[in-house]
Amino acid sequence: MTHFRSQQLNQSEAASSSAADRLPPSQPALTGTALTQTFQPSPNGYVSGRPSERTRAIHEIASNETISPADRMSRLAFLWAQDGTNFSPTEMVSLVDRTARLFKYTSAPQKALTCAESIGDRLIEPTTSGGAAVSSLSARELSRTAWGFATLSFPHPPLFREIARHFANEAHFRTPQDLANTSWAFAKTGHRDTSLFNEIARDAVNQITQFKPQEISNLVWSFATLQHNHPKLFAVVAARCTGD
Repeated sequence: MTHFRSQQLNQSEAASSSAADRLPPSQPALTGTALTQTFQPSPNGYVSGRPSERTRAIHEIASNETISPADRMSRLAFLWAQDGTNFSPTEMVSLVDRTARLFKYTSAPQKALTCAESIGDRLIEPTTSGGAAVSSLSARELSRTAWGFATLSFPHPPLFREIARHFANEAHFRTPQDLANTSWAFAKTGHRDTSLFNEIARDAVNQITQFKPQEISNLVWSFATLQHNHPKLFAVVAARCTGD
């Protein structure tokens, strides 16, 4: 496994939670004994739980304000250590995203950073179908993954290369938020990918009226940081900002 140097980053706006991260309103939250009983040791030594239960557990741990953000990150890392072999790619994204959100409030314990690195390695491993696990992610999930790793200051070059490649395949499903957060993540970690940024610029030009001010700011900062010149994008951004 490759080990990456980590350092704390400051980021102003996180990606929005997907529906998979929210508890179904008809189901009670998992707390205390209920959470412990949900994840019982299986014969192979791992803690096992059904997919819906893992998603609920991630939400419950990350949202538990009775314990510190650092402790919540440690508990998320423990959940991964015990049941990681059963996580789906979507659940991996959720765990990284939740850890990164908590990272904004405190420094991350080493076990949380090790957990993120392990997830990055898992996402690029070939699956039984032949492709890497990351290939099954949607544009929003790819964006959240990149944002999470950038926020945690884990560049993970092989993972970012896969994200760039598969983000291009989601051309019809990329929102302004996806474009802004993905470009920010690549710029923050210093990943230059000309093809990806040309794709992002093309979509941004077509959707510029739908961008929020913060998304425009992140987008322009990203292109400037990586010195990726795209006159048409800058022109439509200037027109949007001046009201022309």
